[in-house]
Amino acid sequence: MPKLNVLAILRAQLKEARASVERLHHAVQALERLSRRERRRAGNISAAGRKRIAEAQKARWNKLRLQK
Repeated sequence: MPKLNVLAILRAQLKEARASVERLHHAVQALERLSRRERRRAGNISAAGRKRIAEAQKARWNKLRLQK
């Protein structure tokens, strides 16, 4: 009968190992989702680009002020 006890212990350890692997799998997926988000937001605008955008917006505001 000691074999049954050993088998039960091994099965319990296998179940715990599978649960650990599942938790690690979820953690890896979460980190991959974070890295994908970072890649999408990575488009940094140069100082010259920001300046052009600011000047264009100021021109739009001035145009609206002149119409009033």
